[in-house]
Amino acid sequence: MKPLRWMGVLGIWLACFSTVQAASPDTETLIQANRAYQAGHFTEAREGYQRLLEQDPENGHLHYNMGNTCSKLGKPGTAIWHYLQAEAYLPRDEDIEANLQLVLRETADIWDGRRPPAAAALLFWLEDFNLPEHLLAFLVLNLAYWSISGISLTRENEGLERTKKIVAGLAAVALLACLAKGPLSHKPPTAVVIEKSLDAVTAQSQAGKVLYQFHEGAILSVLSESGSWLEIELPSGERGWVKKNGVLL
Repeated sequence: MKPLRWMGVLGIWLACFSTVQAASPDTETLIQANRAYQAGHFTEAREGYQRLLEQDPENGHLHYNMGNTCSKLGKPGTAIWHYLQAEAYLPRDEDIEANLQLVLRETADIWDGRRPPAAAALLFWLEDFNLPEHLLAFLVLNLAYWSISGISLTRENEGLERTKKIVAGLAAVALLACLAKGPLSHKPPTAVVIEKSLDAVTAQSQAGKVLYQFHEGAILSVLSESGSWLEIELPSGERGWVKKNGVLL
């Protein structure tokens, strides 16, 4: 665990460089953005990372760098949103979770309305891997099963049969995880408050009664959308409505 997690941008520089290089020829922008961050020119760094994210929006390393940059710029809501995106693509990265929790602790609400997926209790490893990793595990185990099956055709061996059954079981679990990652792990989308304060009201109108006031950086569980409004779950478990332009989805 790094003593200064804000310096994590240095630790992931090479990984980020190789990922972006594979996806886009614009590696010079990455180099300039990293240099700007190290020099303390955070606005320039943010502009560079934003251009790269427009080319490669599923790059977890870039979202992590952007989260660090936005936090340095005093934009905790935007930083938290980028950390959540980074976490989706790099689910086991300790630095992302540590920085997310650090910024959350500095917000006024310290409110994280995310709910675990329905399948999390049964498939406890589901959230520790992203979908491509689950698919890779299934493909590798499937290949191993058929390889062992091919070998067992040429020689009878009790150990091989036992191994084949174990691999078949693991492949079945991996397939279940692939299928569960989508529908069974469905959870409400989240939104992050980016305004200094945001009222949750009883109806889709500014004239509605204020039920709760969120502050920048609060993570909201979105239940539905209607025009320019989002229905969200309050800390009390009640439902309320917030303006869509006050959050990042």
